[in-house]
Amino acid sequence: MKIILKSRIYSLYSLLCAGMSYVVATAQEASLPSPLDAHLEIASSSAISAKPSPARVLGKLPDGTPPPPQPPKPPFIVAEKDVFDSVRHAQGGRTITIQEIQPIDLPPTPEAKPEVNVDSESFRKLAAAHREKFPAPEFIQVGASVYVFGDQPTRTLVTIRSHMDQKLYKFWSSADFSYLSGFSTFVGSDGMTRSMFMMWSFHYPDRVISRRTANAKLYEAPKPPAFPAEKVSFILVGDQPDEQTLASIQSLHDLYQNELPRLKAAYEGRERAQREGEAELKAHPPKPQDITLNYWRVTSTNTYAKKGGEQ
Repeated sequence: MKIILKSRIYSLYSLLCAGMSYVVATAQEASLPSPLDAHLEIASSSAISAKPSPARVLGKLPDGTPPPPQPPKPPFIVAEKDVFDSVRHAQGGRTITIQEIQPIDLPPTPEAKPEVNVDSESFRKLAAAHREKFPAPEFIQVGASVYVFGDQPTRTLVTIRSHMDQKLYKFWSSADFSYLSGFSTFVGSDGMTRSMFMMWSFHYPDRVISRRTANAKLYEAPKPPAFPAEKVSFILVGDQPDEQTLASIQSLHDLYQNELPRLKAAYEGRERAQREGEAELKAHPPKPQDITLNYWRVTSTNTYAKKGGEQ
């Protein structure tokens, strides 16, 4: 199916409200898979924020480095005289011991904190001050299909849910969204903190075609539109999202542009650590460890007895 890419003239007012300036390019004809039966609108990723701020990841970016080992837990030893009953089961190459023991005095339940009147004026002022000091980050949901081609650059088809109207919007991106993984919080180009939940997957159209030669007509490989080579960019598919969603899309691309070396190194480190971990497990599978389960019966004389009598 042939679909014509159409350009749109954005009003200066709407662009200023969004704090962005877009370069609207004349689109060329491109072929897209049938599920994308919609008109495309081009928006360059050269947006400039009203409050310039370098898009960046917040916090440590996981790179596969294992965390420091936890200190060993103190052993839990039950004296033989405190064991009332013991039963052993053999299962999966290990011994599971279930034993009834002398009840252990646990610390008393802490007193309940006084209830807070959420309708009081003092609470409203406190909540307002907290929101002003710690503004809630914008939450964005993203789904990304990363298409890896054998003879052309990797491209990503992205679906994003608008925080404003909860609608789904699509766009093609020249960014490899697999590198935008491993973190959840980042600062956008507009200085706004965003929290992202993304589900993504790789797709290899060339492999699908080669493995289904007899039924090649059943699969139509996507044909992403052409992108400029000098800078990462995106092309909207179908309806234009609201300005806040556009700002989120732009911020993701600015983040990719700014931190690609770091994002790529972290992704490759995680992949390498996963391969090494799988090889280690295969070479040295863990041996089953014996387990001891201790329990005691609770009565009405115990601190944690149910109200109203014995259990």
